Amino acid sequence: MPTAINAATRTDVPVTPEPPGFGHYCSLSYPGGGWSFATTGSNTDPCGDLRKQAPGGTIERAGLWSLSEANNVLVRCGSETRIYRDQGSKGTAQAYAEAQGKKSCIFTVSPAKLPIFGKPYGKTNAKQSNPDEDVTHTNGFDYAQFGKTLEPSMFGQP
Repeated sequence: MPTAINAATRTDVPVTPEPPGFGHYCSLSYPGGGWSFATTGSNTDPCGDLRKQAPGGTIERAGLWSLSEANNVLVRCGSETRIYRDQGSKGTAQAYAEAQGKKSCIFTVSPAKLPIFGKPYGKTNAKQSNPDEDVTHTNGFDYAQFGKTLEPSMFGQP
């Protein structure tokens, strides 16, 4: 039987630092249609905090949200779905307020921008004004180089 591993205790897995300006969110569900939702600042654990307040919840969604930039918020309460988009906590606050009194609500929050693909290199000498001056590449992230055909089945997809 597989064992759950806490990623925070692993030393063999690289950790991507949380980008500045982002916090965490968590959406929990409980038997009988109960739910809870929280957003927090950076380097926090809203799922852990919610589970301390009301044990027994199942984590439905969790991730990053932008503290000041635009976020997309999707809320599903039973068969009703609502979508919000606003700056910082405005969309999450409105979604939370409108979900009050409803059952089986699950919140999914997605920042409109998430800077995860930074350059893996910097300037190669102090006189460069731009780190791209002496870096060249043929066509970005095109992995279909050298005439090799990539098929979904190569990656476990039907």
